[in-house]
Amino acid sequence: MARTKEFDPDAALDAAMRLFWRKGYEATSTTDLTDELGIARASLYGTFGSKHALYLAALDRFLSGAAGPTPADILASRESALESIRDLLETSVVPPQGGTPAGCFAVNATVEHGDADPEISQRTTGNVGRLEVALYGGPPSSGRVPRGSWRPVSIRSRRRPC
Repeated sequence: MARTKEFDPDAALDAAMRLFWRKGYEATSTTDLTDELGIARASLYGTFGSKHALYLAALDRFLSGAAGPTPADILASRESALESIRDLLETSVVPPQGGTPAGCFAVNATVEHGDADPEISQRTTGNVGRLEVALYGGPPSSGRVPRGSWRPVSIRSRRRPC
């Protein structure tokens, strides 16, 4: 007979998301994970499969908006382009609360892994694509931004500053 889990996998995934966000994939050991999640190594592997699979699940959770509204959500939810950009910038400077690490897990994942891990790259590229659509796909249909003033520009085509 299979044993019942003595921990909440969703709460463990949230804790893993914050840990990976704070430390990165490479700097997070299995011991760090079991200590932070409060579970045994066998439970970690039995529930999530591997450290890599747990990282992907944590990144997916972040990208789905588990840590708060995504930039694309913020940009798409306002009446005008100006309100969208203002809200995005104001939201970005609010200090983290409730154990949320500083910075952006998706940006951290992109910087740490680049294109070296295809599964992570697929997720982070998809995230950049959603942000590009929100930023450059066109203004909200409020008519407050003159047609043609909202030009598509690829974020990936710009030279990175370092």
